[in-house]
Amino acid sequence: ENDFENFYRSHVMRHPSAANRWLVAVLDPVLVASLVLSLRKPKAGAGLYAAAFGVLTLAHAVLERNLGDEARALFARPLASLRAEGRFLAAMWRKGPATFNPSVD
Repeated sequence: ENDFENFYRSHVMRHPSAANRWLVAVLDPVLVASLVLSLRKPKAGAGLYAAAFGVLTLAHAVLERNLGDEARALFARPLASLRAEGRFLAAMWRKGPATFNPSVD
């Protein structure tokens, strides 16, 4: 569990920009919705997923300048990344993306 706590801490620290946190708060649910949409309308779901993922990728490249770190963490530990993202989203929904403090929360 301590290993995950360290992983989670590094995950949230890769999101210092409030603008990027807002994009995550809005677009992560869009990613999930796109997967559901893909069950009925594969092309529309894939297009929506690609658009949301593209914006999030661009945000990490431009706003955070840490796309490489984010990608390495995601591919090295995909399940821990998913768990960390879920916990991150829950914390942001409680506090708000603008007031969430990666150094403390």
